[in-house]
Amino acid sequence: MKRKTIAALLVSVMLLSTAASAIEVRTFKDYASAIQNTWAEKYITTLVSKGGIKGYADGTFKPKEKITTAELVSIILNTSGTKADTTNWPQSVMEQANQLGLLDASMLSEGNNPISREKMAYVLVNAASNLLHEDISTVTLIDTSRIPDLNTASEQYQGDIRFAYSLGLLAGNNASGTFSPSAFTTREETCVIINRLFKYTDRVDTSQTF
Repeated sequence: MKRKTIAALLVSVMLLSTAASAIEVRTFKDYASAIQNTWAEKYITTLVSKGGIKGYADGTFKPKEKITTAELVSIILNTSGTKADTTNWPQSVMEQANQLGLLDASMLSEGNNPISREKMAYVLVNAASNLLHEDISTVTLIDTSRIPDLNTASEQYQGDIRFAYSLGLLAGNNASGTFSPSAFTTREETCVIINRLFKYTDRVDTSQTF
């Protein structure tokens, strides 16, 4: 009887937590116009509930806004339970991310810049390896033919893009399967990617054609 009672209490707590996160998402001023009933709503709700992402000071979420480098690493850190250092934004969190192996010193001045997809691949692979401690050395890299425009990426990031694909974190961003390495990612797109990183949703099936 006690076990049943405890189980029922746990279910109640989980349901209340989910309801609370949904209510928090609905408090964004642009919820009805930009989030409600969209493909991204469930991913945004999950990250909000995990404390990974918040809205802006004006009360909006702005799902179509380009994600910056500092925002990306902050979301990763907060979602992992490592509180992002925002005392001197964005420098403090960029230095923190550098110390934790998410990015190198060459990116420290790019905190407020929208992050390109090729650099996002680099950060994600570092997060999987250095923060989540995935053994990426055992990953079988997909054939480069699966990424038609890989050769248009900066040479230093081509390996990271292949790893990000092979880990199921990123995929082509259109019907032709191109990666568009210099393009940017929106806040709503970032939410689904971070859900994949932390396995709150399935990663991309690498056996499929992107």
